[in-house]
Amino acid sequence: MSIFKNGINIPKIVKELKLGDYAPELQKKSIRVWVNPTLALHDEYARLQLATLQDGEKRTKILNQFKELDGKKDRKKVNELNKQLQNMEKGFEALNDDFYKWYSEIWSQDELKETHASPKEVRKIAESSLEQEGGAFWGWLTQKTQAMILAHRNSYLKN
Repeated sequence: MSIFKNGINIPKIVKELKLGDYAPELQKKSIRVWVNPTLALHDEYARLQLATLQDGEKRTKILNQFKELDGKKDRKKVNELNKQLQNMEKGFEALNDDFYKWYSEIWSQDELKETHASPKEVRKIAESSLEQEGGAFWGWLTQKTQAMILAHRNSYLKN
C-alpha cells in the first residue's frame, strides 16, 4: 500500500534516559523521553527560551538602574524598580510553569502510565534539585532531554 495515497502515521518515539548516568545511586531509575515531538512543541520550547532570555535582559536593565541609584536617596525610583522586579517575579513563575508543563508532556508519552509526570511533579523535581544541590540534577536532566531530542533529529538528517 502506498504512503502517498494513504499518508503515513509516524509513531511517537520514546527512549529511556537512565538516571544512573547522573549518579550511581539512581541506577535503577529512568525517565522516558519523547524524542520526536511535534513541530508545535518545538516552537513552544523556542518561545519559552526566547522569553527567558528577554526576561533576563529586562532584569539586568532594572538591576543596572539600581546600581546607578547607589548612594542617591530617590525613594520613589527605588520603589518603582522594586515593583518592576516583583512583577517580573510573577512572570518568571508563570514561565517556569510553562516549562514544567512542556517537560511533563515530553516525559509522559510512554505507554506505561506510571512513568508519566504531571507539571506539578516536574516542578517538585526541579525545586528539590535546586534545594538539595543548587539545581545540578535539574540542569543535567533537562540538558540530557534536549540532547536526546536533538540527537534523534540529527540522526535522520545524516542518513
